[in-house]
Amino acid sequence: MISYMASTRRKKFSDFLDYILHTDECIGLNEVSPTAFRKISLSSDVSENEISRKIKYFLFCR
Repeated sequence: MISYMASTRRKKFSDFLDYILHTDECIGLNEVSPTAFRKISLSSDVSENEISRKIKYFLFCR
């Protein structure tokens, strides 16, 4: 989902993740049970839990 959104906004995946980490925007998708998870390796000072929280907020406003 995030990869698709990055491509539609014509941004690199890493740049889009950085945008998610620094924005208060949320798109308000309905929350669903995930069918698969993908491990993302980041070189960031932000904790893995914080990144996960920010992504969930961006996608689901929660």
